Amino acid sequence: MPIYFFNIVSGNDAPIPDDIGEDFDLVEAAREHAQAVACELERGRADPFPGGASVEVTDDSGKVIFRVPLSPSAI
Repeated sequence: MPIYFFNIVSGNDAPIPDDIGEDFDLVEAAREHAQAVACELERGRADPFPGGASVEVTDDSGKVIFRVPLSPSAI
């Protein structure tokens, strides 16, 4: 089963890596999880993430599979 890592990236700030990862059979399930992570990160923030912040999903080799943007308008 593929392992996906859900890293937080934001502008010029150093990324916050996911050192553990999650197993998902399908990339669609990993995308749904990334969207849930993005929503949770946005919820209740007093200050929005800077433009360009996202949950960057990588495989176990470090290859970026996709990104889910963190939208200040979704807060």
